[in-house]
Amino acid sequence: MMKAEGPEEHPDEAFREAWVSSLYEAQSSICSAVEELEASFAAEQQQQQQQQQQQQDEGAAPRVCAKKFENTRWERGPGQGGGLTRVFQEGAVFCKAAVNVSAVYGSLPLSAALAMCPGAREKLEEALRAPRRSSGPPGGPPGAPPAPVGAPPGAPQAAASGGPPR
Repeated sequence: MMKAEGPEEHPDEAFREAWVSSLYEAQSSICSAVEELEASFAAEQQQQQQQQQQQQDEGAAPRVCAKKFENTRWERGPGQGGGLTRVFQEGAVFCKAAVNVSAVYGSLPLSAALAMCPGAREKLEEALRAPRRSSGPPGGPPGAPPAPVGAPPGAPQAAASGGPPR
């Protein structure tokens, strides 16, 4: 697995590592299942060809070989992550298949983020139009009384048992 390089570790680094590791495990499981299916089918084809050959009693039957994935590891740049591209071609069952994992790090420009998420622009604009409270120092200005804790006056109160609001 490729780790982000830099002076500070990201607070979610342990989660990221576990997540990326699980993606690579899933990729391997998928590729293994495809290769097993191909090998099983190739063995059946080989057996059928041998039976046909014996019936015809001609020269040796051509051998059918199970195909494997070709692996290409790539890196985006120092500290920016990378991935593993696995491509399968010209199999007996699958003409072409690919199972890719990308784990990239860094900043995503706002324009790219908006293009990737349907409705993101509208959601962002809606959030910017929503009324906001001023954010001063915690607890208000120096010497101010503490802010009240709890629901605002007239709001439903939670039941003492932790049940739904009354």
